[in-house]
Amino acid sequence: MNELIFSIRKIIVLFFILFVGFIFIDDFTNINEVYGFIHQKEYLKAIVYFGNYILGVLAVMMLLLNKYTKFITLFLLLITITIEIGYRKLSDLGFGYGDALLILNEYSLANEALKSYGKQFLLPFFESFFFVTFLYFYTKKLYLKHSLFMGIIFSLITSFISYKIIKLSNGVRTAYVVMFKEPMILFYTSHNKLYIGKRKSVNILPNKPLFKHIIYIVDESVRGDKLGINGFDKNTTPFLNKKAKEKNFYNYGVASSGGVCSSYSNAVLLSGIQINQLKDTKELIRKNPIIFQYAKKSKFKISFFDMQNSRNKLNNFFQPTDLQNYVDYSFFIGEDYNKSYKIYQKDLIGLKKLKEYINKNKNNYTFTYFVKEGSHFSYINKYPKNREIFKPVLSSDG
Repeated sequence: MNELIFSIRKIIVLFFILFVGFIFIDDFTNINEVYGFIHQKEYLKAIVYFGNYILGVLAVMMLLLNKYTKFITLFLLLITITIEIGYRKLSDLGFGYGDALLILNEYSLANEALKSYGKQFLLPFFESFFFVTFLYFYTKKLYLKHSLFMGIIFSLITSFISYKIIKLSNGVRTAYVVMFKEPMILFYTSHNKLYIGKRKSVNILPNKPLFKHIIYIVDESVRGDKLGINGFDKNTTPFLNKKAKEKNFYNYGVASSGGVCSSYSNAVLLSGIQINQLKDTKELIRKNPIIFQYAKKSKFKISFFDMQNSRNKLNNFFQPTDLQNYVDYSFFIGEDYNKSYKIYQKDLIGLKKLKEYINKNKNNYTFTYFVKEGSHFSYINKYPKNREIFKPVLSSDG
């Protein structure tokens, strides 16, 4: 009898350890969501949201109390907690729909991303390992009859509710027990296919073009406050400083990025989406008129140069139909790039191709959208060693 009471007490304590632990890992996001519902007097939503969190805790606890599912559960916790804490350290936000979207649609950058940010997940891994190891020893001799059945039932219920909330909120609300959060976000994202189709038409009348050739260059991973032309204390932009003295030069100053990844910023530039639409639950990035449509309306010949990808791996939420319907000529470095070249030579290769294109179209009005490789991560290999003007430099991106 005493042993039974001791086990019950230990199980109750385990519940509170898991509940408090997951709240901390979640960085109180769930509590803030529930508070927001209560503040707006949406009490049913608050009950469902908080109740689902409790179900998640119970599901993990029951799976830990069964000898057949204990190690699988501990392994899943190790992975998902590492991902959650790692993303919070990188962006001050946990793993969300936007991150899953990038993983599934921008996988061509995965290798470079791991090189640059892999080390940032080392400390989260050890933090997760400590928590998981503690749970292992705490539950080493602690088992509960029928816990497997209850664990499976609770897991199915919380997974279903979590998925429905993600779907109903278009990926905005994602504060759940971490072991179910990442799988449900990835499942939702993989089944919630991005819009592919025609864009809205352009209904404005264009003015007569003021210039024969317009070249829209998009640099990568550049901080506006680190540019000499914007007042930085080092002269990092000598060419632009010289150009600034010319009559037709205009500097818009420091601007904020459209998101934590340049894909969103590129999508903003292409689609003209506004700051109050950036959650983009209506997929305006892929439905709004694209900048090429405006240029075509003004009788420009359209070209697109991408120094990062190949034609079959479009990024920046750019659609295959955009390429087919609005672009007259395109060049992708992935189709022409000789692997013997250095990465920092990509933009120079593209520039050479651009010159050839402009020379062939001297008698046409042309609009070119040129996406550079730029200083995109990993940063250390984006310039030749003899151009290390400012030192010290990072030996790696970590």
